[in-house]
Amino acid sequence: MEAEGGAAETGAPGRAARGERCGGCARKPKICLCAALPPSGPLDSKTRVAVLIHPAEAKRPCGTVPLLRLCLKNLVVRCGDAFPAPEEDLALHAALAEGGNRCVLLCPGPDAVVLRPPQVASEGGAAEPVPQGDVSEDVAGSAPVTLILVDGRWAQAKAMVNQSPWLQTLPRAVLAPAEQSAYRFRRQPAEGCLSTLEAVAEALLALEGARGPLLKESLLAPFREMVRLQVGFLPDATQDKNAPPEQRELPEFRAEDFFSADQEAAPPPASLCSRAPGDYCIVRWGQRRADGRDVIVVRCMHAPLDCVKRAAADLSAGQPHGRRCWVLTPGGVPAGARADLAQVRGG
Repeated sequence: MEAEGGAAETGAPGRAARGERCGGCARKPKICLCAALPPSGPLDSKTRVAVLIHPAEAKRPCGTVPLLRLCLKNLVVRCGDAFPAPEEDLALHAALAEGGNRCVLLCPGPDAVVLRPPQVASEGGAAEPVPQGDVSEDVAGSAPVTLILVDGRWAQAKAMVNQSPWLQTLPRAVLAPAEQSAYRFRRQPAEGCLSTLEAVAEALLALEGARGPLLKESLLAPFREMVRLQVGFLPDATQDKNAPPEQRELPEFRAEDFFSADQEAAPPPASLCSRAPGDYCIVRWGQRRADGRDVIVVRCMHAPLDCVKRAAADLSAGQPHGRRCWVLTPGGVPAGARADLAQVRGG
């Protein structure tokens, strides 16, 4: 199976260290992560993790899949821009199903179940049952699971899923993380999104029972250290790119900044979108104030309405009620709404 190469820092290497790599983590000595890795080597897990990484993502410095390989034993990594069907790669699919594992795709979808830890601690410290609708046990069950993730930019990952009939047949799961991504120098496509390693850590916390907290912390420890070291090479890393909008200064939304009269939309697949394209904004609630609540525009799209609603549903997957998105026309966006530019321009 082809896998991606090791991560590399973006800082300028020193003369003496040029080309030199640590024998443990394959990183340059000044950014070595060995001290933060599991001391006994990669850890076992009942859940098998399978990652399809886009070739462009595999080349990016500070990717998290190489860290997964240093932390987990039960891991399958495939590099490619498409997921092969069973008849196209018998060995890969045998590895996914080995031991009677059931494959589950970690990806938003209309029937996706929400993965949460088996119990949630209340403010008083007592354990409370998981609320109805959070059905991690339906995924974990009695049979082991192969959890499949697609690693790439949002558009790349979406294309890889849409182009694979086999992936589209799989049951889906989503996460409801309690914290934002700690990938402070790399902007996530939407609030609540995580890096691949963070997503695996959250999923294992939900699926691995008593070992879940240990596995999560063992994955996050080298990730946090990688981020800490990398921040030293980046002059603009003082601001957390994944901080909630309430903690960032957001400009007022002006439709003319994002829509132009001569823009054109690429023709969508007829099976997905059936209406004529138009200008739409995907919005959500922001911070509560004494005189009301902010509206945050998170994406602007020139596309058919049903395609825009589908995108809003994807952004809402796994989010609590007060953080879900809905669709407005530019003229329907209330005065004083703010624009989360990092997300809007990515739409």
